[in-house]
Amino acid sequence: DVRILDEDPSFLRRIISEMIHITRHNN
Repeated sequence: DVRILDEDPSFLRRIISEMIHITRHNN
C-alpha cells in the first residue's frame, strides 16, 4: 500500500485536499 501511495502522489494530494475540505467544513 505504501508503495502505491508513493507511486501515486495525486492520491495523497487528493486525500490532503479532502482533509482540508473537512477541516474547513468543521471550522
